[in-house]
Amino acid sequence: MGEAYAREQVRRAVRGPADAIIPVLPNKQVAIAVAEALLFPLYGQRTIVNERPYEVYRSDGCWYLSGTLPVGYDGGTFEIVLKAADGQVLHLTHGK
Repeated sequence: MGEAYAREQVRRAVRGPADAIIPVLPNKQVAIAVAEALLFPLYGQRTIVNERPYEVYRSDGCWYLSGTLPVGYDGGTFEIVLKAADGQVLHLTHGK
């Protein structure tokens, strides 16, 4: 198909909405995978994995994810909000 075809597809995508809106983050598993892909390079895979199990909730077209810590453990966890429709990061932090 080539580069010219690819460029035209990008132009069409930028110009207007697709025929069918398919959420980029349709379920909890995909939201977790995307969040981890963003968080691992920023905070370290070991740090984030140690914050499992995650709290994951869908609300108002967004996914809210946060880490958890064992009872009595001092420290902070990540918190991220992703738009389900396009995966946009609306909020990202990690406590200390």
